[in-house]
Amino acid sequence: MDKSRWIAVVLLALASMATATLSTPFVGPAPASAACTSSTGPGIPPPATVPTGVNTYHSSWYGQSGYMTLCPGDTSLATVAIYNSGYFGWYRDGWPAQLGTWSPSPGQDQPSVLGGDGTNGSPSTAWPRYNRVAIQPAPYVGPNQVAWFQFQVRAPSTPGTYRLYLRPLVEGAPIGGVSGHWMQDQGIFWQITVVAST
Repeated sequence: MDKSRWIAVVLLALASMATATLSTPFVGPAPASAACTSSTGPGIPPPATVPTGVNTYHSSWYGQSGYMTLCPGDTSLATVAIYNSGYFGWYRDGWPAQLGTWSPSPGQDQPSVLGGDGTNGSPSTAWPRYNRVAIQPAPYVGPNQVAWFQFQVRAPSTPGTYRLYLRPLVEGAPIGGVSGHWMQDQGIFWQITVVAST
């Protein structure tokens, strides 16, 4: 084979390889998936004024930590401030102030998918009971004092938006012949957004 013919064959082979390379897409490593990151929004500040000196057991919402965006299975700490606007003090070792589950979600005294004591279908997040979210941390909360309740919530495995409604009560206090006293329904709730892991 003469030299010019040999060069033509080599050039033809190189051109053929170049065409094949250009028409085949590059397949590199898959891009890393974005990690799921949980977060808490800004806190909700207290109102400018609250009632005080109301007869018997009464309370007023006094601020709370922000709503959460959580990855499935993640936990987060929530805080709510409740002002004692009544005449009577709250005694942790006697008739304590607590936060109970409320309507519309999950409903009065109902278990929640967001937390509980591990009974009645609730996850175990160290709540006092499946329907009692938190108990006053201080031994005594007098009139015109604030109790800072804290509790853990755990994101369910299914992405979506969940709400946890709460209402303060004094457990066991005999008011009007009834044991236990629900204080004012102040519309307290947390909104928890569960995002899909990628």
